[in-house]
Amino acid sequence: MPEEITLPRRAALHVVTSVSVFTLIVIAATRLTATIEYYYSWEPLAERSFPWHVLIHFGIYQYVWCLMLAVLIWGVWLLSTPLVSVRHLIVFVSTIGNMATGWGLWTVWTIYYLNDLEWQKFLESVP
Repeated sequence: MPEEITLPRRAALHVVTSVSVFTLIVIAATRLTATIEYYYSWEPLAERSFPWHVLIHFGIYQYVWCLMLAVLIWGVWLLSTPLVSVRHLIVFVSTIGNMATGWGLWTVWTIYYLNDLEWQKFLESVP
């Protein structure tokens, strides 16, 4: 069996830091977009009535949020060893990249889905 390829902690730090910063930018941008879309809509959030399945969307949204934080913590744990396995770095980068992409797409889809529901409700209320 071949030896595992390792990198010094400093090299791994650059990879983990850049991926984590990119992920946090995606998270911040999507959270900001969601906040703006929800709070500056034509109907206050407290007065909205959504169908029951919207709770599933928000549940998955929060689940992925917690999962992303766990993966970021795992990335920090990776850096606790003097030599970091390239295999672990590849797993970290692919996992966090897929989750950030999924997070962004899910957020955008949820925003447009909810706004479409509100738009339909608004159109039905117009005489």
